[in-house]
Amino acid sequence: MNNYKGFTLIEMMVTLAIAGVLMAVAIPASRDFQANMRVTSVANNLVTTLKTARTQAIVKKHNMLMLSANTSPPATNNWGGKGWLINEVSVATVTIFEQHNIPTATTIQSIPTLASFRFEGITGMAQNNDAAGTMLVGGSITFRVCDSGSPNERGRDILVNQFGRIFMTTHANTTICNP
Repeated sequence: MNNYKGFTLIEMMVTLAIAGVLMAVAIPASRDFQANMRVTSVANNLVTTLKTARTQAIVKKHNMLMLSANTSPPATNNWGGKGWLINEVSVATVTIFEQHNIPTATTIQSIPTLASFRFEGITGMAQNNDAAGTMLVGGSITFRVCDSGSPNERGRDILVNQFGRIFMTTHANTTICNP
């Protein structure tokens, strides 16, 4: 009986077939995972910024303006491209926070279409950014966060109600971000 070291051609072919099947499953799942992590990260950053703006409005007793950093059209409904800012509106407008470097595949749209809104000093209520501080259309703002990097990605909605409360939900299916 001969003792040969190594493996046969059949063993190598079976190993390569198994590796091929695993790669065929792992690569699309990895792409979906990365897209979901990008959406989660951006949504969490936006929620943190919104809560910071509201808290600062209450503590400092000054209006805090939340606005899109996009300066070119359609700036009124694109919060994701260049990020967002928080400005304190008191005697002079001072930028207290800036968020930039949003992943290019990630989109953030406001419903209704807004380029800015404010949290009122003292109460923390969310209002239109006009001289009268009128109520928001429909009483709330929804930020829809989606990622175009995967057709299976389920985005997030961030709701800011008229009282300034902030809620985040995950979409029930993939058709909201990928119709």
